[in-house]
Amino acid sequence: MSKLKSGCPRWLAELNRRHSRLLMLCDMLEDIADSLPRHVTPALCRTVATSLKPELDRVCEIEERFCFPYLTGLTEAHASSETLCRMSREHEGDRAAAEEVVRTLAKLARGRKDVNWDATGYMLRSFFVGVRRHVANEQCMLGFIGTQDSRH
Repeated sequence: MSKLKSGCPRWLAELNRRHSRLLMLCDMLEDIADSLPRHVTPALCRTVATSLKPELDRVCEIEERFCFPYLTGLTEAHASSETLCRMSREHEGDRAAAEEVVRTLAKLARGRKDVNWDATGYMLRSFFVGVRRHVANEQCMLGFIGTQDSRH
């Protein structure tokens, strides 16, 4: 995680906290994927299924409401409209994938065994790897924003 300056905007500090929570959920998803198919913990599946979508939605909301406009105000060299469009498309993809992950976790939480274990493991890993990459990229930008704010 980036080290945010004490004078950074409140939304930036909140986004950093939310990113930490989202990464914690990714760690839990990795634990679930590692436990397939024999050692699935229904309570862990339920916890992640309940928390994942709201946490992801809140992260996307903060980014779209505060981060995107801030980046739009920067020079073209630092944040292009293409970058913001890509980030927005990533949000759409992450949200759609999260819905499928949540549905599958709900099945696992109910003890359902009629899932394709290989496909489930692949889906969970693809999701948390993608989210981790997305957060890492945004943390790089947040570090830049924090540095810019400390200069003003």
